[in-house]
Amino acid sequence: MKLFQAAISFFMLELGGNLRLLALSTVAKGGFTVLL
Repeated sequence: MKLFQAAISFFMLELGGNLRLLALSTVAKGGFTVLL
């Protein structure tokens, strides 16, 4: 999981704000899926 998070962080730094928002949205959806 940490490796996955590191990859997301790397891509956010490389590609910038739009992907960051997309990643945050994806993480939020994943979190809700786990809760459900």
